[in-house]
Amino acid sequence: MTLIYVQFILTNMAFYSIMFGIPSYLQRVQMMDAQQAGLVMLSIAGFSVIVTPLVAAGSTEAVPGRRFCSERFPSLRDVCSCC
Repeated sequence: MTLIYVQFILTNMAFYSIMFGIPSYLQRVQMMDAQQAGLVMLSIAGFSVIVTPLVAAGSTEAVPGRRFCSERFPSLRDVCSCC
């Protein structure tokens, strides 16, 4: 049970660093204005929207004989051909 808490804390720290640390870094160190930093963050979010269904489709089987995406997300069959 303790390992789950450690994983949860580390995951949240990583997301916090990405969502709040990168814009601050871009504005202060790279001298971008808020709009440019926002566009960089938007591209990161857009990339995750594209990659998440692909990773879910290629993940290991959650239930024997069924793919993860086809069982939990039947609409992904339109996005990827692996389901």
